Amino acid sequence: MNDHRGNRIRRGDARRDAPPQPEEEGAVPGGRTYDHCAKGAPGRRSARPGEDTGFGILGRPQIRIVRDAQSTGSVPGDGGGVRSRENDRLAITPLTVRDECAVIRFSGELDRGSEEFYLDRIGAVIATGYRHLVLDVTALVFCDSRGLNCLLALRWLLQRREGSLLLACVGRRLAAVLALTGSTEMLPVFSSVSEALRSLPADQRPDWPPTESADPNIPLHSPEPLETSWQKDANPHFPRDPEGRDS
Repeated sequence: MNDHRGNRIRRGDARRDAPPQPEEEGAVPGGRTYDHCAKGAPGRRSARPGEDTGFGILGRPQIRIVRDAQSTGSVPGDGGGVRSRENDRLAITPLTVRDECAVIRFSGELDRGSEEFYLDRIGAVIATGYRHLVLDVTALVFCDSRGLNCLLALRWLLQRREGSLLLACVGRRLAAVLALTGSTEMLPVFSSVSEALRSLPADQRPDWPPTESADPNIPLHSPEPLETSWQKDANPHFPRDPEGRDS
């Protein structure tokens, strides 16, 4: 490679002298990027270099989710004080609340391996008094039939309380599961959290995007046994094993 005078320069010098490139939209310090399902809405972190991104059964992405927050930490971009509750497969992060409505982000996988964790954490949300839930599932990379039963059990429970369950930023894999099982009519799908919130009464809509002062203050664990909080005996979708026993 030659400069404007015709003198030969080394490749390393050319890179070092090159003008800085503008950062990609959505980039944050440390190399993490976030895909936004809607303008201003928290979204999904893309895989870092070196992470597995192959596809397995049912197109399941083999992405190793790197946790940016511990159970009492804050989530980047969500405002300080927001707690993320997680196991090694699923993270459940309350983003913002108002009166009887809560917006919650799901990240990871919702299946048999994470259903007990899901039942406990969402049971705490219900016990706190929230009956309108908007689930931001941008970063939910896998959901099988048991995970779908978890969502249907939640819908059933909220309807008995004259509430609603709304899914926002649904990816094509979850959308395919909903379509194949005929669940689309039971679980309303919206392209963004903002769109989902607009379907609720104005006096129930929390601030979106969340303000830095947002603090959902939801307990980490359900104060009641799961059988009680989820009305196990009456709830037709409460997860059970193939023999009919409770999971």
